Amino acid sequence: MAETEPPVPPREDAAPADRFEISDLVARIEAFNRDRTVEAAAPTPKAAEIEGFRFETDAQGVIRMVDGVARSALVGVSLAYAAQQGEAHLDGVAAGAFRRRSRFSDARLEVGGLSDAFGSWRLSGVPAFEHASGRFIGFRGTGRRPRRDETAEPVRISSPVSDSLRQLVHELRTPTNAIAGFAELIETQLLGPVSPTYRDRATTIRTQAGDLLAAIDDLDTAARIEGRALDLRPTTVPVRALLDRVARDLQPLATLRGTSLGVAMPAGDCDIRGDDRAVERLIGRLLAALVSAGRKGEQLGVVVRPVSDTVTIEFDRPAALAAHATDVLLSIDAEHESDGDGAPLLGTGFALRLAQNLAVELGGVLTIGADRLTLQLPAADTVDAERTADEQR
Repeated sequence: MAETEPPVPPREDAAPADRFEISDLVARIEAFNRDRTVEAAAPTPKAAEIEGFRFETDAQGVIRMVDGVARSALVGVSLAYAAQQGEAHLDGVAAGAFRRRSRFSDARLEVGGLSDAFGSWRLSGVPAFEHASGRFIGFRGTGRRPRRDETAEPVRISSPVSDSLRQLVHELRTPTNAIAGFAELIETQLLGPVSPTYRDRATTIRTQAGDLLAAIDDLDTAARIEGRALDLRPTTVPVRALLDRVARDLQPLATLRGTSLGVAMPAGDCDIRGDDRAVERLIGRLLAALVSAGRKGEQLGVVVRPVSDTVTIEFDRPAALAAHATDVLLSIDAEHESDGDGAPLLGTGFALRLAQNLAVELGGVLTIGADRLTLQLPAADTVDAERTADEQR
């Protein structure tokens, strides 16, 4: 017969089973943090920046061999296209030399990501031909870091301000999403019947939480631009569908302000080459800032026209903003617009600065004139035409 273990006597200092002592838990955590010892980690020496590499392409201009840096960031990049290709962006110098099968030097290459190939490079290459047949077989070349006198500005690193702002954005987004979610539960009565008064209040809370989330996303985008951490993917953005969608989203705001939007498009649709999320945020925030400044009975025109290798979009400047100089316009903050219905939550100045910075990130420019604002972004047709012409050769 197995012996039974003697019962364990209860601890004299144990708390009653039906009571949870939070103070005891806090005291244990503090004691653990106070008594534990953490061995100091040896600082990791910063790896020296690689100054150069060699590369070879095939007859189509696609890089097939890389020596000196991580291959993953560069293998597969084509010298034939002056466009964003994964983490790499090459200018038109190499593309022109590829079409002519000629020597080139100091072509600009920007590489993103986390590999040792990250950063700015200058590429030089010479064409290679078979000795027997004279057939073009590709380029052989090298890449080097740009000299100090070849850069327009010093290389910026992620600033503590942008890092702290992104951390704040993260801490704001989580509770705001929770508030919006609970408000929607009340509004849709998923947890049980709710009186109409509380449903109306829940609708208001959900709407305002959505506006706050949009402002938080704008802050996050601004912080990423400042810290050079904005992730852009090259896509083709149809302008007509984009403007129709933005105008439809802004219709309640236009009705509130008594303003109307008139969009003039060319006979055929035109496309923008750029990140679809960034392009929509740029045009959406810009138009929202202009519509919120509109007066009753005012019509704001939007004119789209393809110009050379860009898509140009002109926005009428509202009369309420016409009296401000550009520097004053960009400094209008939310405090000066607190009484305006539908005013941007972070201010018109912030919205316009964000639009300007996004335009630059997309390879374009936003110009603020006396009567209108002119946005120029790369057209998708240029890249597609070059690719088609190269394939036909």
